[in-house]
Order: sequence, then C-alpha cells, then structure tokens
Amino acid sequence: MNFSTSNFISKSDDFIISSKDKVYVPFLDSKLEIWIEKEDNEDWISEQKQEILTVFLNLPIEFKEVLKHKLYSVYEQFIKDKRITKSQITLQNMFDSIDWENTQILIPYLGTSKKNYIFLLPQTYWKINRSTHYIELELLFLENELILIQEMTGLWTNLNWHQNYI
Repeated sequence: MNFSTSNFISKSDDFIISSKDKVYVPFLDSKLEIWIEKEDNEDWISEQKQEILTVFLNLPIEFKEVLKHKLYSVYEQFIKDKRITKSQITLQNMFDSIDWENTQILIPYLGTSKKNYIFLLPQTYWKINRSTHYIELELLFLENELILIQEMTGLWTNLNWHQNYI
C-alpha cells in the first residue's frame, strides 16, 4: 500500500489521518475507509502503523469465516440479552448484516506500546430494541487476533485506552 499524500489526507490541526478513498480489504471482500490516529509529535503515519495496516489488509481469506462465527455469537448474545430485536440474520448471511459502506478500519494512538492494535468499527443492521437505530460495534485486534467485540463505546477515544491492553 502506498502511504503517500496521494492516498491519505491529514489536516494540520486534526489528530486523524484518513484515506482519501476506501481501500479494498480482500478477506472482507469490501472497501473500507481507513483512519489512523496520529502519535504525539508526528505529522504522518509511522512505520509501525504502516506495518500494522499492511499486515491486517493481507489477512488470509479464511479469517472471514472466523470473524463471521464470532460476530454471529455476539449477535445471538445481544438477542438473548434483549439488546436487539431478532431478525432473519443467520450464520450464512451474517456479513450481509454489516453495513460495510459505513465501516472503518482504525489504527489508534499507541503511545509507547510495541504491540500492534487495530480496530474494525462496523455499523450493523442489528436493530436496537425499542429504537429505530442500529448497533455499532468495535472489534479490537491485537497482533491480528480478535480479542474483543463489543457495542461501540469509543474505547479508542480514551486517551489512556492502550494502558489497559499493553
């Protein structure tokens, strides 16, 4: 991937570098927007973050099945907890229940961590009980292994979030 200004944009007063166009993610067979949070005193994407993104984008296609099963498990738990209303979602069509057009990949602020973290922030079509809105999720990967799926809390926006995972 080319990490030049022809593919990414950053305003000087912004803490996020974002892709100008959506980037194809082979294992998801979808194009997603990419957000990369700047580190202290950095104007551009660090080599560590370039590597994190490159490796993530090249996860094997088989990872899609693992992700599908884990998402379906969360979906079933949300139904059991009465957090969302049951719909026609099955394991087979689980990926159709994600609004990929409005899903982002985010490389968060890493501070002094040498570990590789990345978030996937999908908007779903899982209708919240007694609401007209849908659940947004945050999936946290550590070294390209999924370690957390939860309803969007904005975990990555907490300035010290990574201290809990370092």
